[in-house]
Amino acid sequence: MNNATLLAGALCLAASSSAQGASRREPLILQPTSEWVLDYAPERCTLLREYGENDQKLKLRVDSFGSWVSFRVTVSGKLVPKSFGPVGDLSVRLTHDERERARRAFFGKAGSQPAAFFGLDFVPLEWLKYDEGAEERTLPDYLSDPALKEFERNTTDMLIEFASGKKVDLRFSEMSRPLKALRDCIDNLHQAWGLDPDREKLLSKRARPTDQTVKAMQRHFPNDMVWSGRNGYIPVRIMVDAQGNGSDCVVQTDKVEESFREAVCEGLSKTFEPALDQSGTPVASVFRTAVIYLIG
Repeated sequence: MNNATLLAGALCLAASSSAQGASRREPLILQPTSEWVLDYAPERCTLLREYGENDQKLKLRVDSFGSWVSFRVTVSGKLVPKSFGPVGDLSVRLTHDERERARRAFFGKAGSQPAAFFGLDFVPLEWLKYDEGAEERTLPDYLSDPALKEFERNTTDMLIEFASGKKVDLRFSEMSRPLKALRDCIDNLHQAWGLDPDREKLLSKRARPTDQTVKAMQRHFPNDMVWSGRNGYIPVRIMVDAQGNGSDCVVQTDKVEESFREAVCEGLSKTFEPALDQSGTPVASVFRTAVIYLIG
């Protein structure tokens, strides 16, 4: 059963939407028509918000399946352009980004509405290793840096540009409070999985599959999905003990066909390199990933 919490009071709510400049060059600016809502289930935490009205109504969804900084974003509504295939390109620009963040997106439906799904790391652009030779940062680096809180407080919009040239600018008040609520929820997820979230945030190395496990997973595309030409995006977690043994393969969303579930867990429930704590000692942890099956 899902649960929802209304993030009211301290969060600033714009009472109405505004649409401006809906051309290829000027973005359509949308103000929120709802407050942030925190929705949660045993395997995910989600922020939800609605924008615009009538044919310009757009829904924003930010999912975490256990990560404190890397999220899956969904925008859905008639404003999302049709795609000629399940995968396409778009770009995202947060308030103070110096350039666009190029994203590979999945296109489909959210309910009855056109939707685009893409990954987003909600951290300053310069922290991401887009450029060859840039310093790679770890999760402790992210969460302990005061600049992250400043970045969240100063992020007041997200500009999305689709491959068609259509631009939609979603306005926020600020993002520190909703993201804190989301991360508190993520802490609770890890506790429910039997892990200490504070220790997880300080791991010097995360659990990861061996090459043998990766190859096994790649061999397990469900045959009935191949013949029908269907695709799949499957968030999954596997508990990994200090010896690197995987167990408790859990597909983290309900809307996955059984053949996909079996293929994912058959391929991934193998051997791993265990996580390491701050001293370099192997410890029990979790491996999280998204398995993507794509035809064509």
